[in-house]
Amino acid sequence: MDFSILGTLAVAQDDVPVEVRGPRQRALLALFLLYANQVLTSDRIVDLLWAGEPPRTAANTLQTHVVRLRQALRLNDDENGESRPLRTIAAGYVLDVDPDALDAARFETLLGEARRAIALERPAVAHELLRHALALWRGPALVEFASEPFASVDATRLDELRIDGQQEFAAAALACGRVAEAISTLQPLVGANPLREQPVGHLMVALYRANRQGDA
Repeated sequence: MDFSILGTLAVAQDDVPVEVRGPRQRALLALFLLYANQVLTSDRIVDLLWAGEPPRTAANTLQTHVVRLRQALRLNDDENGESRPLRTIAAGYVLDVDPDALDAARFETLLGEARRAIALERPAVAHELLRHALALWRGPALVEFASEPFASVDATRLDELRIDGQQEFAAAALACGRVAEAISTLQPLVGANPLREQPVGHLMVALYRANRQGDA
């Protein structure tokens, strides 16, 4: 099963979309994905989902949401009757997720590999890795949970990494002589972030190399 949070929340099984309905079930899944492979106690989940102001029935409501989420994800019970990959433990729950099954984790892995390639002065390798990394994005990270306190820090961090990736992709494109590609990447980036010096500098260089000295 594949999970996507770089944009709207999405789930797919063997490339077939899996629908998760209800804002609370979707928020719960997003929370589990942000803490993938980590144990979350029921109290911690309640505190995060309801931003420190849970209803009196929060514990029972959480159990209901977990059951519905399992149903939505079509999770099968194992021989011990335990639903996987969303496991119940004594104090709460843990969602087991392979890093390759979560787009945000794949993005960070590819970004790290690209940076190592840059350090080894292999811009063509970095360019290809960053192209794949940026293709994972479908919009702002966790966009539908922008107003949820549990998601805001991670959403901001991921969006900043995306900007870094775009800058580094453009720099790698320039190093490979792909001037037009660098310009097409940098122009919207600079338009959205006019005070960031690095992409502005890269764009000036790209425009100059494209014989657009006046624009540069």
